[in-house]
Amino acid sequence: MPHAVHSQPHDRLPSIQLRQVTRAVVWNQMLWTAGYSLTTGGFLSYFGYELGASEIVIALLLVIPETAGIFGLLARWTIHLTGNRKGSGSVFYWRRG
Repeated sequence: MPHAVHSQPHDRLPSIQLRQVTRAVVWNQMLWTAGYSLTTGGFLSYFGYELGASEIVIALLLVIPETAGIFGLLARWTIHLTGNRKGSGSVFYWRRG
């Protein structure tokens, strides 16, 4: 049976660093939440309709953030496959031929 790992006092972050990290994480989450709510869902649909956008344009605007996230996952895979960022774009071209 494995032994339980106990943190030693010297393994812990100092209190000031812990506060700084916590503050940075909270700010990051607040900004992400604000950005996500402004670029998806009801707000974007309402804003688009008020500007006179067609249903197709609004649908494209709603799909773009999710598509960018999927491309981000594919980019990580291609970078891992090629070993560098410069060659990752050529993977899709090479696979087609």
